[in-house]
Amino acid sequence: MQEIVNIVSYYFQYHGYPSATAYIPQQEITDSIQINIMLGKLGEYQVKNYSKHLKESAISSKLKESLQGKILRTKALEDAIYKINEMSGIKASGSLVAGSEYETTDVIITIEDSKKANAMLFFDNYGSKGSGVYRAGVSGALNNLLGYGDSLNYFAQLSDEMQKSYGFTYNFFLGNLKVSPRVNKSNYELGEEYESLGAYGSSLDLGVDLSYPLFINTTNSLYLTGGYVYRKLEDIYGSFGIDFNKESNAFYLGTEGTIGLIPNNILSYNTQLTYGDIKPKSVFLENSPVMGEFWKFNAALNNTYYFNNKISHILNISYQKTIGDYQLDSSETATLGGAYGVRACPNGFGEADSMILTTIGLRFNIFSPNFYITPFYEFAHGWNEDYLDNDINMAGREGKNDIFVDAVGLELLYIKPNGFYIKLDLAKAAYKYEADGKRRDRLYTSMGFYF
Repeated sequence: MQEIVNIVSYYFQYHGYPSATAYIPQQEITDSIQINIMLGKLGEYQVKNYSKHLKESAISSKLKESLQGKILRTKALEDAIYKINEMSGIKASGSLVAGSEYETTDVIITIEDSKKANAMLFFDNYGSKGSGVYRAGVSGALNNLLGYGDSLNYFAQLSDEMQKSYGFTYNFFLGNLKVSPRVNKSNYELGEEYESLGAYGSSLDLGVDLSYPLFINTTNSLYLTGGYVYRKLEDIYGSFGIDFNKESNAFYLGTEGTIGLIPNNILSYNTQLTYGDIKPKSVFLENSPVMGEFWKFNAALNNTYYFNNKISHILNISYQKTIGDYQLDSSETATLGGAYGVRACPNGFGEADSMILTTIGLRFNIFSPNFYITPFYEFAHGWNEDYLDNDINMAGREGKNDIFVDAVGLELLYIKPNGFYIKLDLAKAAYKYEADGKRRDRLYTSMGFYF
């Protein structure tokens, strides 16, 4: 009899009722028996805060008191723990104990400190030819600064052509709403064959990003996102005494999340709808068709299927599409090449208003758990909408408003946890244009050291 009761209890616990208990009430046994199920209700949250920095109010602001007295479900428990874990500088775990009242179960939430600060020193050749291919920089975070799970993220970067970039993002929470004001600044001066132009410029971004989790559990999550950014761009050609300065305001709404309903498969995604307005600050741009309002839609999908713990399948898709017949400014267009595009092409290659980029690969870590080998094939198609002078600039393809590029290659990645990483991307174009005249093979290199 007890074995049957245990099986029934396990069935309900496995299907999302962690405190469910089956029992046999007093009865007269005949040819059948009655088994009662007590699903269990949420009693109290017992918070054990062992953090030296996190304030109690920061924890209580994330807990739903309205769930108390209701049937306890696994996903509701996971949701509470994961939302607390979104705070920086701490780690949270949960366990169950019998409550003080009949049919109730209390949730014990244990909080401990994690790293107060982290940093990474990195080097790569991901830059562009004019502003500097080789780059070095530092990025990191200072966690739990004010005791509310907040953080200050920072980065600084310098190229071999003295292009400088730096920025700061401060993250804090209003309940479960994450608010992230940010500032990014960069400047450049074109070198090599562009040096005679005397070209230099700068960009300034002032923005705020918002993220609100609708739900988070071990299999799925869904966030609503939004934000605003003010951008000031200066492009000056000193040799000619002219400039192409402009500024823009943009708002966006979107979603992001994960889906893990398929066994051995993890899918993450995000979508973003952007409305913006670009205003000229130079007489040379006053009649430009790229000035004014614009709309665009962006989406990304990243899927990993694990055949076993040694081999997995990778599928990554990025998409951008203008909405309407808007012609986008270069600050809003997509680029097909680079370390984050088709890797047989240089950074900045193939500017287009709309594009789709797909990478397919098989990832192996058969030699070492820290060493990953990924042969891949990737392709991108970019296009401009039907407007005047909509050519995509590429030798031998004058008059064409679209372009297709692809590559086959090998990605090598070694990661020593809490130590360093080294990443090599070797790629060669599979399809070549006869009149292109450019090399379409490339080696991208990146390394970083963690502190």
